[in-house]
Amino acid sequence: MDAAKIAEINGKLQGRSFRSADVFDVDGVVVRGRLLFNLIYAVAMEMEEKREYRKLFREKLELAHWGQISSYTLGLDAIDLADNNFFVGLESDRVRGIALKMARRSLGNSYPFARHLIDALHERPVEQRRLVLAITGTPEEIATPLCQLLGFDAVISTVYHTDAKGRYTTGRNLEAGLKKGSIMDQLADECRIDWEGSIGAGDSKRDIEILERVSHPLAVNPETPMQDYVRSHPKVAFISDSQKKGIHMFRADDKGRLHEVGYEDILPSDIAQVMTLSSGTIPPHC
Repeated sequence: MDAAKIAEINGKLQGRSFRSADVFDVDGVVVRGRLLFNLIYAVAMEMEEKREYRKLFREKLELAHWGQISSYTLGLDAIDLADNNFFVGLESDRVRGIALKMARRSLGNSYPFARHLIDALHERPVEQRRLVLAITGTPEEIATPLCQLLGFDAVISTVYHTDAKGRYTTGRNLEAGLKKGSIMDQLADECRIDWEGSIGAGDSKRDIEILERVSHPLAVNPETPMQDYVRSHPKVAFISDSQKKGIHMFRADDKGRLHEVGYEDILPSDIAQVMTLSSGTIPPHC
């Protein structure tokens, strides 16, 4: 993480009575879908330089629609394309313009649980406020505007480097996707952030590093490796935010069996109270 990001976060912590933060992954936790794939698809649709990918992407989306491939597979495909220099040579300003439009559309694909939780965190009295922080492997072109719209105070994301002409090079900083625990440790050292009492939310095995460092770990719509982790770590809550079944929360017992729990069992008491009092305003899905 570069000095500018450290300075930005330190600036946002100025004047707070204590220096702490709640930490969220974004893709799959706060919004549905695979943001990197969707960005690459949108770029291919709008930029002639990448038109040769259009047929391939349409075919993959058709397969996903019929359940023949998963959104997880789409995400892996997108990572593979990025690793093979999909963005290299493109003008970053044009990609950012496409990403901004996509960020606005993505708000309609957000999960009620995470959105409501972020709102509840912002309702705390000023003297009790924590930084609401996103650490995501999503490229900053989409992560920054989307997280601003979602109400995050700061976002740390994957950075694709550009040259003096504003075109992408092969250089990338992938730390936000691959080393989330290291980022949190750096923030603790250089921004004096204390994770005691903090909430952490993630869905993949790379987010386990977040959950291990906070007091209130939440596995939101977890992928299979994370589900296995939840069953062997009773402290971690399993949040299911399903279009058909609504929001349900679980914790594992010492035998790995999941039991339904309430907000008061998984969140700080003040946040649990806000979530409980206003839960009737949350539709089963939106």
